[in-house]
Amino acid sequence: MVLLALYDNDKVTLRKLIERTKSSTAPVNNTVKRSGDWLKRLRRLEAFLRGDISN
Repeated sequence: MVLLALYDNDKVTLRKLIERTKSSTAPVNNTVKRSGDWLKRLRRLEAFLRGDISN
């Protein structure tokens, strides 16, 4: 109901709602994914600098 209220339309279909939110959340999802990739890289670098080359 909260999502429906955001679009001021009680008759919006779930499919339309998904389409609308997918396009609006894509930049956020991409940023989160990239942040996860950078975190993995930083952890590998940290392990390398400590001398733990198993990662």
